Amino acid sequence: MFLISTCFLFLSIPTYSQGASIRQGTVTDKVTKETLPGVQVIVKGTFKGGVSDMDGTFKIEANNDDYLVFSMLGYESKEIPVANKTSFTVELIPTTYDLGEVVVTALGIERKTRTLSYSTQQIEGSIGEIKDNSSNILSSLSGKISGAVITTAATGPGAAARVVLRGNRSISGNNTALIVIDGVPYDNTSYGQATGTMYNYGGGDGAVNINPDDVASINVLKGPSAAALYGSRAANGAIIITTKQGKEGRLKIDFNSGMSVDKPNLLINFQNTYGRGNGGVAAQGIGESWGAAAQTYSTNVKDFFETAYSFNNTVSLYGGTDMMQGFASYTNNSVEGMIPGNKLERNTMNLRINTQFHSRLTTDAKITYVNQKVKNRPRLGDAGTPIEAYIMPRDMSEQELKEYETINPNNGQPVRKYWTTSSIYDNPYWSTNRTSVNEERNRVTLLGSAKYQLLDWLSILGRVSYDRYDDKTDGSFYDGTVSLGDVKAGGKYYETNSQYWERNFDLLLSGENTITEYISLNYNLGTSFLKRKYATVTNMANGLSIPNKFSLTAATTPAFQDVGGYTRALNSVYGNLQIGFKSYLFVDVTGRNDWSSTLPSPHKYFYPSVGLSAIISDMLDMPSWISFGKIRASYTQVGNDPDPYLLEQRFQFALGAGQGFISRNQIKSIQDLKPEKTKSYEVGLDWRFLNGRLGLDATLYKSNTINQLLYVGLP
Repeated sequence: MFLISTCFLFLSIPTYSQGASIRQGTVTDKVTKETLPGVQVIVKGTFKGGVSDMDGTFKIEANNDDYLVFSMLGYESKEIPVANKTSFTVELIPTTYDLGEVVVTALGIERKTRTLSYSTQQIEGSIGEIKDNSSNILSSLSGKISGAVITTAATGPGAAARVVLRGNRSISGNNTALIVIDGVPYDNTSYGQATGTMYNYGGGDGAVNINPDDVASINVLKGPSAAALYGSRAANGAIIITTKQGKEGRLKIDFNSGMSVDKPNLLINFQNTYGRGNGGVAAQGIGESWGAAAQTYSTNVKDFFETAYSFNNTVSLYGGTDMMQGFASYTNNSVEGMIPGNKLERNTMNLRINTQFHSRLTTDAKITYVNQKVKNRPRLGDAGTPIEAYIMPRDMSEQELKEYETINPNNGQPVRKYWTTSSIYDNPYWSTNRTSVNEERNRVTLLGSAKYQLLDWLSILGRVSYDRYDDKTDGSFYDGTVSLGDVKAGGKYYETNSQYWERNFDLLLSGENTITEYISLNYNLGTSFLKRKYATVTNMANGLSIPNKFSLTAATTPAFQDVGGYTRALNSVYGNLQIGFKSYLFVDVTGRNDWSSTLPSPHKYFYPSVGLSAIISDMLDMPSWISFGKIRASYTQVGNDPDPYLLEQRFQFALGAGQGFISRNQIKSIQDLKPEKTKSYEVGLDWRFLNGRLGLDATLYKSNTINQLLYVGLP
């Protein structure tokens, strides 16, 4: 797949006066006094500059009123005025490497990396480097997270992506990592995925609604220890996303635009000697003979795929005062697929306001709206595109294949035309032009939080969030379509309307104390209340009184209606305590108790974790080439509650003889159902060498999941 990108930026180019002249000098290490090659030297506020040579010397053209900026990895940057000098001797101070950067962990709690007893990974680089215009931010993380397996469904733009950290844990349950945005879990359910030879159009997931241009940072919590405070939803690790917010200063406007081009790069190998034979199907009971060679067309499959163009345009505004900052953005994504007729159109609007009107009180409010439309996804499984394209006979030209229909002279309706008598496959051009599935999602996410500093060492945070999306899907299939296997005379049409909403409330008490000169405490105590509801209704007309008149009112028999959904709740209390000794030895203890509506009374389960991290480089004298060294170990138990409605035997309505019947659900109920539990052990080390230029992060872990839930059908 080829990728071409273009970007448009607003740049400010300064005007040079006639005082510009050549300035030169030498850059050295202030400690060792050795010269430094490779130091970047630029004129501040411009793109004009260069680097020092092997002897540490440099030359640059600058004005008397300019400033020169010197920077190099492992050294503190330095800025000096040019004034009237023509020669300079510059000394750079080495930075003492310390893994002291702050990352966002569970519940939005910020922690220094050096204190953590579990493995995390901060995605480095700008968002432009993270995003790859795949339209799903998760698929664009492939290859950037160690220990992660990221797979994307082959359903074109907006396809669902699956992130598995450290392998599968549950046989029949969910194994994907939890997504958390600004401290709040974000629903990432994917619907309609194909299994085996059962075809499906494969709906997208929640992650495809995330706008990469609004993301400020991503931190990956790889194991259950890292995500213990999130409970059962984070048994498979978590992806912590922090979005952009306003900054103090004058109002600024950013605009960026990008384009990408996708083309087929590699196809499977085909034979290009023989044609379709008699009828295009296998002849039974006849000796094997390939017959004479035929005129073949080696590019008919490649010619089926199209060149896909994708466009991304984002405009954002941000600024504010010391008491209030704001950030607003609008993004339009238009992404074409390589399957004819496949396209995604997404519009995202985001508004975020942060305030601090009182020295002890800060607030954060955000609203995000997403409208996403996907047209004609490729079908997964054993039928539909692109499978139908791959099985096209080699002796059919593209022009012949494009003649996928004739017109019935009696009623003027199109009639399927194909090369085979098979009742399994359609002409791929028929599938892309005479079968259609269109999806639309409207999603609104609301977030509000307030943090009050009760004392210098104690704060309380209240946070509420609401996430809702409404999906509408309609499918229309012309009379004569065979690849679906069930299209009746006149055609088939259906409409599906689904609604999901999730409400979260968190209350978190956080404290930090220095007990003695050597001992420090960091602790959190909180509670959360979660409720989720999903409802879906499908109306189907299979058989239309007016051929190819796609409407439920045109059904030849009463439209079939399918209703489904669930409601579930989860209430929790949790706590975390970290004890630090001399800032180089840290012990972490966490505990969480959940009350789940999907479990039998008393509905609760408890799981703890304990961890230890030691900064060896601070405890012992180390060689100068070792910048930082840490060892860590942890043990965790994480629970996982089952799906709803498994405690009692369920029944369902079925159509029949105008009366309908009630049948028993095939899954047997279990009154004493227990939650799954994952026990995980982890040891690891983090080492940095040569002032941070070289690093080693290694982890050894073992996970066992007990009380596995297996769905066994009743006879």
